[in-house]
Amino acid sequence: MEDREEAFGISGFTLKCIAMVCMLIDHTGAVLFPQYRVLRIIGRLAFPIYCFLLVEGAMHTKDIRKYELRLLGFALLSEIPFDLAFRGGLFRMDHQNVFFTLFLGVVAVDMAKQCKNKLYVALIFMMMIILAEFLNTDYGGKGVVFILK
Repeated sequence: MEDREEAFGISGFTLKCIAMVCMLIDHTGAVLFPQYRVLRIIGRLAFPIYCFLLVEGAMHTKDIRKYELRLLGFALLSEIPFDLAFRGGLFRMDHQNVFFTLFLGVVAVDMAKQCKNKLYVALIFMMMIILAEFLNTDYGGKGVVFILK
């Protein structure tokens, strides 16, 4: 019998499921049970997991442009329910959902991969951070920085 060492790990699918459950708990707490802060704390686990999966996807995708367009499309599509659930109206421009943060982060990762000049990479990062702050996305510039780390 062959002696093999089995690797331990969590699949991307399992991580997505964990992140989705955490996000569901977070959103349930935000909308239905705001008095239970623990639900929001549990929900904070979703963002770092999604960031990890986002960068993994950006590094391994065959077509980064399609990946970026899907993220932007989902950001635009999910903005209506986000505004209705969390902002109390339709098409509120005072705060954008987390998918805009993820989109800006993956654009920064993509541009950094293509650019060899470190000064330009730093400028690209700063542009995406400032844009996230200007658009007032979920997690803002800090979210983009988290993706880039």
